[in-house]
Amino acid sequence: MNALKDAYADYLPAGQKWFTAKEAAHVLGKSPQYVRNCFDSGRIMGHCMGSGEERHTYMIPRHALELYLAETANYCTEDLAARVLRLAKCLSPELRLQLASRLSAMPCR
Repeated sequence: MNALKDAYADYLPAGQKWFTAKEAAHVLGKSPQYVRNCFDSGRIMGHCMGSGEERHTYMIPRHALELYLAETANYCTEDLAARVLRLAKCLSPELRLQLASRLSAMPCR
């Protein structure tokens, strides 16, 4: 699960462990109704508070959003890195140096 946490840390607000449908929708770039539909169909896991005629509140744990992001991604992190390296080979030597400098300045997780 740590690999998922690292891969999607930038997408999710730091420290937030639970998300409403509206908050999850904002993270995913979808509508709250889309998130509720995914919840109801089992594509996103969580808890539904309320019953009967009451309005339901959907509570989605952070790890469920990380899992959804991983399942719906059309790449794995290794594939993304390989594509970036292939692209870097096409850059001019000056741009490659700039890229290398920026990458070396980035903190590792």
